[in-house]
Amino acid sequence: MTLASSGGPPLMLYLLHQRMRPVALRATAILFFAASSGASLIGLGLAGGLDGTTLSRAAWLLVPALLGNALGQWAFERSPPRSLKVTVAPLLIVLSIWVLVREIL
Repeated sequence: MTLASSGGPPLMLYLLHQRMRPVALRATAILFFAASSGASLIGLGLAGGLDGTTLSRAAWLLVPALLGNALGQWAFERSPPRSLKVTVAPLLIVLSIWVLVREIL
């Protein structure tokens, strides 16, 4: 579940209703995803679910992921602090509509 980011929308909905500064909310989300993905990877490794092909694909995706993280950090530091209700809520709505439309079609 965590490797597919299906825990992301519920976490973000929870964080939308917290009275924390944007920096603290972002740090909370990053820590949640790092810890839950790490736990999932350990479980998959112990269960024998990680093979050479999977690790090779992960290695190819590491550079784009790190670049995306660096770009996100750069943009976060240069934009004024905003409420998640202004930035994340519309994104969650659009993603939800997109998933529903895909399922209908």
